[in-house]
Amino acid sequence: MRQLDLLRYRAFLFDFDNTLVATEQFHVRAFARAIHDMLDYDMLEEDYLDFVGNTSMWLAEKILKRLGRTDVTPWDVTVLKRRYTEEDFRAIVYPGVPEFLHKYKGKKILSLATNSPHVFIDMALERANLTGIMDYVVTGDDAKQFKPKPDIFLLAAQTVGLPIEECLVFEDSETGLQAAKAAGMDTVMVANPGNTIPNVIPNDVWIFTWLQLLEMA
Repeated sequence: MRQLDLLRYRAFLFDFDNTLVATEQFHVRAFARAIHDMLDYDMLEEDYLDFVGNTSMWLAEKILKRLGRTDVTPWDVTVLKRRYTEEDFRAIVYPGVPEFLHKYKGKKILSLATNSPHVFIDMALERANLTGIMDYVVTGDDAKQFKPKPDIFLLAAQTVGLPIEECLVFEDSETGLQAAKAAGMDTVMVANPGNTIPNVIPNDVWIFTWLQLLEMA
């Protein structure tokens, strides 16, 4: 596998949840609370595993179908989950992230490319003191399909105005890695502390921590 050369890329496309900021615990806790309050349902281990890299809508739909419930919609669960997330969320930025972003601000085009909705991203960026650091923000609200489909990354490349060969993706989840590969983009899997390592990592994906990436910057 070739050596990673950050200088050859003109744009960096970042996933947000558990890539830049440790958000998964807040999303999961809020979803578990919402699904319990609405359905009197306690999440199973498989539900927690399914949540990583996927959307609340997707998981709510899966659980509702399994339970045969039609009195509640996936959107109902998602709306309540978003309210609980906002109440509970505090930003835990991974070591090296602010330094890396500020290092490349103005030198590269920086864009988010995330499944999360704008309303959450705006709130989370503010609480993480990262408002204004991104040149562009592309979310699940903007794309036709969520990851693992490539739409969000392809839209991000289109938004920054560059071919995919000049964009480098930073991801953490198997779903995100699948989306980046489907988009044909070079990818770094960020090995953040406490994160679950994906079961399948493509051979052409680099694996680094933010502190390691900062050292090569």
